[in-house]
Amino acid sequence: MNYIYAISFALMLAAVLVEAVALKFTEEKSISWLDLLFNMDSGHIVMWFFRGIEISGYTLIYRYSPFNMISPEPSMFIWILGFFAWDFGFYWLHRYHHKIKLLWAVHVVHHEGEHFNLSLGARNSWYSSITSLPFFAPMALIGINPVVFVGVSSIHYTVQLYNHCGLIKNSGILDKFMITPKHHRIHHGLNLEYVDKNFGGTFLVWDKLFGTFQKEIPHIPVQFGIKKPFGSLNPFWASHLPIMKFFGFHKVSVSTKKQKTSLSRILIYGLLSYAAAIWVILSQPTIPFVFHLILVLIVCMQTVALGAMSEDRKWGEPSWLGMQVLLILVFFIFL
Repeated sequence: MNYIYAISFALMLAAVLVEAVALKFTEEKSISWLDLLFNMDSGHIVMWFFRGIEISGYTLIYRYSPFNMISPEPSMFIWILGFFAWDFGFYWLHRYHHKIKLLWAVHVVHHEGEHFNLSLGARNSWYSSITSLPFFAPMALIGINPVVFVGVSSIHYTVQLYNHCGLIKNSGILDKFMITPKHHRIHHGLNLEYVDKNFGGTFLVWDKLFGTFQKEIPHIPVQFGIKKPFGSLNPFWASHLPIMKFFGFHKVSVSTKKQKTSLSRILIYGLLSYAAAIWVILSQPTIPFVFHLILVLIVCMQTVALGAMSEDRKWGEPSWLGMQVLLILVFFIFL
């Protein structure tokens, strides 16, 4: 499983970079490298840490459910049921993350991105997995095996990454019954006509059934982003400012300075941090739990330090370098 996650991390990064270059040359769109770095770095390792908590929570509900009515053996029927049940749960998860203010404070990080591309699919709050669990709990209650839950959710998340592709305008027959980039970019529109539309993750049926489907209107181009962005390039503040605002904390110092550190240096640091995240995933089975947790925290701090560099914070680069030294030390200890 660790190898699968590590390979998926590497393939996602490769796809994001290829798409960015392709958009640059085919559509003559400038590449916002800091935005792309933030999207890929917006707490990915932390988000997947909470994804582990989500899976653990699901497993506990499954194990102690008094309503277990399905065979524990994951037959083809259970896989198909789980596949559609997960997508149905995601529709309501997504819809209520737009309707309930506290959940919107978690989800808004994703919508703050103003560039529609694959990297936007990786841009999420640290807490998105935690707030997802209640919507998938019914699957556990009726007895859908955790193995099935993890498997079908991984397939759906792959589809959702594709849904953010900025290169693809039409997906042929898939546009008829699936959420594709053609439909999902509508969801990211801040235009009044597009707000709170196309909540589905994989299938169109839920939006059409519950009245939230919207096609792009020819004379109304999609405007991406939110009306009042929080504006932080630091993944820590991006995940916490909206929640703090919800609870009434408004006075937080967020840098509005433009990045002065060499962009190429920041991007190299970002690639190294992403490589470190892949190594942390691969090393998990062979490293004691305490040391693995330390590695997760170090990579987490590197993402925060990269955000600080993007916002021209003086402590950003020294902090990143210090964390890198610690990573190298741990690497040689367990080599």
